[in-house]
Amino acid sequence: MMRIIAGIFLLLFGLLVFLGNFVSTKDYGLAVDLIFLLVFAAPAILGGLLLIRSHLNRSKKAFLEKEEQRHKEILRLAKQKGGTLTMAEIVSETSLSIAEDEASMKQLVSKHYVNM
Repeated sequence: MMRIIAGIFLLLFGLLVFLGNFVSTKDYGLAVDLIFLLVFAAPAILGGLLLIRSHLNRSKKAFLEKEEQRHKEILRLAKQKGGTLTMAEIVSETSLSIAEDEASMKQLVSKHYVNM
């Protein structure tokens, strides 16, 4: 969670510096303005974007791992029951909720791992 907060903060800081440079009434010359933007604004914007991207990638990875664990739990139960399961058995004998069960079963059917 800290990555997303830090990323948003850096991104906003970089954008503020970038916009502030153009709104400024003082004219230091094009070379100074470009150096200022490259030294302060660009790294902050880039760092913020990279932190946000890193947070999103971690969230996606955690979601996929949880999804895979749910699929394994259903397939393990099916093996124990001889290959045939009802939705009620899945819900009552696993940690899955009804909504998770339905979503997992739809995914397993779409991947041709199971038949319904």
